[in-house]
Amino acid sequence: MGNNLFKKEIKTSNGATVNLKWEDEGFGGWATGSACVKTKNGESFDFIFECKHFEEGSRFGIKNGRISKLGIRYKSPSQAIAEYDRGWCLTFDRYKQAINAVYSAIIKQFN
Repeated sequence: MGNNLFKKEIKTSNGATVNLKWEDEGFGGWATGSACVKTKNGESFDFIFECKHFEEGSRFGIKNGRISKLGIRYKSPSQAIAEYDRGWCLTFDRYKQAINAVYSAIIKQFN
């Protein structure tokens, strides 16, 4: 089965706009892609992400949702920001508004 390609613009509650582009293997598989964030202050940030998501939520998912694994990294240089693997492993908040926007958009789309 081939991957499906998707694009979506998501407005977040903190005033940012996130353009997600991703390939999705379907439920029980991985979604991998990029996220371009434009904050309400006009700043732009590029991230890459991967998440393992399922059709139904579970106690292992983020907020008991469908995402059981999530990785968010700066696109360049590739630096890990947030890692979730049935629990939070790492968080990095240098650009908190942009990171929260990416996180919110991924949760909205996949969780």
